[in-house]
Amino acid sequence: MKLVGVVLRMRKYESADPNKTEQGSDMSAADKQPLIGGEPSAPPPYAPPKNPHGYPPPVAGGAAYPPPQAPPPAYGHPQTPAGYGATPHITVVQAAPIVTRRTVIEPKPPNHILLSLIVFLMFCWVFGLIALIMGMQVDSAWAAGDGNRARRLSASARGWNLAGMIFGSVLYVTIVVSSVTSSAAGT
Repeated sequence: MKLVGVVLRMRKYESADPNKTEQGSDMSAADKQPLIGGEPSAPPPYAPPKNPHGYPPPVAGGAAYPPPQAPPPAYGHPQTPAGYGATPHITVVQAAPIVTRRTVIEPKPPNHILLSLIVFLMFCWVFGLIALIMGMQVDSAWAAGDGNRARRLSASARGWNLAGMIFGSVLYVTIVVSSVTSSAAGT
């Protein structure tokens, strides 16, 4: 029974906070009494505290580990001048806003060159020539990156082609009607 009391007292002594002094310990007066044969209880053997910097304890007779160094300052923060205590730096990292761009790839507007050649050769060479020049400018404006101008030139070339076909058709019909009426009147 006496041995159980000794073991319980030792466990209580070992589990006490090592940072507390003898005056501030949680041990009762009965725990501070001599344990066996009037001898005061001896504290457990000294164990050095664990190194808070992550190094294992130094080897007996070996070289000491280098002292821990402060981490390098964060980017953009000035270093603490000599003679002043280190002030805690709070690094706030903000994510950059996500910018999304919608790139709508539009097809190149038609240049109507083939229709311009047909109008030039078969209907009215003046309107066909104007439409042919505008159709070639569509390609150069698109290559220069001026999409609005290329669309305007394409629409203009189409308009000149339609005007040339209408004018040429009316001219052909007029020529055919006049030749038919003149040949009928002559007979």
